[in-house]
Amino acid sequence: MASRRDLKKKINQFILADVIDECIYLEEQNPDLVERCDKIIDEAVGFYNAMMTKINQAKTKSDFREINEIFDARVDEFVDALNQINA
Repeated sequence: MASRRDLKKKINQFILADVIDECIYLEEQNPDLVERCDKIIDEAVGFYNAMMTKINQAKTKSDFREINEIFDARVDEFVDALNQINA
């Protein structure tokens, strides 16, 4: 089981460092993508807030397992959205 701390670090790294940084980079390179990137950033921040709430409320191993599964599924969605913008 991932500890609460490790899970928070994993989510912070992905949302803050990977998704948002990539969107900001894309916006700087191509101003036409600002609207699409802002939408992804808004979704990422909303997802981040929801995950932090779930982590703080989690009590059992099954809760953390469920959070990990939700996170892994959404990672693929964010990566696909970024790939579509880059295409």
